[in-house]
Amino acid sequence: MKDIAGDARIADDVEIKARVLKIGKNAIIERGCEICVDRFVIGSESIIRKNCMIRGRDIEVGHHFYMDHHAEIGGGGCFGRHSRLRVGNYFHLGSYSMVNTAREVAIGNEVGIGRLSNIYTHGAYLNVLLGFPEQWGPVRIGSNVWIPCATILPNVTIGDNTVIAACSLVNGDIEGGGLWAGIPAKRVEGVVYPNPWPDHKRADYLAKLKKDADDFLDELRRHGIRGHAEKSSSR
Repeated sequence: MKDIAGDARIADDVEIKARVLKIGKNAIIERGCEICVDRFVIGSESIIRKNCMIRGRDIEVGHHFYMDHHAEIGGGGCFGRHSRLRVGNYFHLGSYSMVNTAREVAIGNEVGIGRLSNIYTHGAYLNVLLGFPEQWGPVRIGSNVWIPCATILPNVTIGDNTVIAACSLVNGDIEGGGLWAGIPAKRVEGVVYPNPWPDHKRADYLAKLKKDADDFLDELRRHGIRGHAEKSSSR
């Protein structure tokens, strides 16, 4: 079954192999991409930049999905029976980043995975019968999470409203609502998210952005202010 929106733009050299394929409105898939997924669903207003690789059994992502150039979804074990990826809306996967789907990965809304980050659902290479270690397990990430240049290991759950500091390694569950940093990542005391600004500070910040920006809505989105941008564009 194939359901590709009429206004979706797919480069001529993109290779897509899928039994079930659904591509939403205004989606863009640039040149050099390889998609080999049994079931692949991508929401509207999504962009997959050049030379990305997407492989696996069952992948479904929401609207405004953004996958930067040379990023990868799949990796070792991605065609196994437990392979599955579910992603909410406004997901960003930075260039040269990887989401391994040997086991299930579930990601909420408004999640950013920064450049050179890696999410692993398996760690195995040497012969386990000779006593070498292996690890397999799902990864679950809540909503409103930012992971710039960090590594997430199998069997990890990250709660909502969390920031993982750059170059950190997460090997255990994180309850969310704060900043975590280090190897392994530990909570930074005294930092709590969300921490909304007072009205006057918000108004001053937005006024400055509007004054300095060529395109105010794009500038809002670049600063993560997507909700405000969507409301403004609908007026």
